[in-house]
Amino acid sequence: MQVETQTDPCTWTLEPDMLSLFLCCMQDCNAETQATFPSKKETKYAAWGTSYGVRDSACDPMNIDSLKSTCSFRGYPSVSVCSSEKASDILKSIAGVSLPVFSKLQSIVVEALNVSGEEEIVNASNKLLLFLMKLKLNLSYSALAVFFGMHRTTCSRHFLLILNLLHAKMRCLIYWPSRSTI
Repeated sequence: MQVETQTDPCTWTLEPDMLSLFLCCMQDCNAETQATFPSKKETKYAAWGTSYGVRDSACDPMNIDSLKSTCSFRGYPSVSVCSSEKASDILKSIAGVSLPVFSKLQSIVVEALNVSGEEEIVNASNKLLLFLMKLKLNLSYSALAVFFGMHRTTCSRHFLLILNLLHAKMRCLIYWPSRSTI
């Protein structure tokens, strides 16, 4: 297997002494994240005649106190405990649908999977949320596995199950004109 990367030349920096830093996080020969950052040279004597303020800063908006007091993401139960307005905002952010749309899809999935009992309904809701997150955020199965606490192949199976189920149940809702009409 061969891995290649290609970057465009850095055209937004005019100073010859300004460095360009390229970061690439790899996992099993797959590029996960690639970013190019301008890196300002930190010296006492600014040779290019302009003084740049260089300082360390964090770009992680984590609030450590809130992490200690709350649990991590637990799938659909993390969303369902919120108020309906907040749950709708969360679902729009991570799944691309509002709470009423999610509830309608949830009822279709629960009915199609013929599940009963609170735990089975939560499992069906998690499968639906996983499916919608994959579509909206284009996360890898490995990333979804971390969020939902399961193996990546299990995530893949759940995604395909919900895809086939929703395709079968909702295909009549999409109008396909005939070739002669087109």
